[in-house]
Amino acid sequence: MRFYFIYLIFNDLKAGTCIAIELLSIRYQSILSTAIRGFYVR
Repeated sequence: MRFYFIYLIFNDLKAGTCIAIELLSIRYQSILSTAIRGFYVR
């Protein structure tokens, strides 16, 4: 029973890190695109 609980917590952490990485990548992509746009405008 305890191992199953640990497994559930581990799966939640894995899903949470995946979601956080996706959100961070989306944010960094927008920052990079705006920076590249500003660089090309100059």
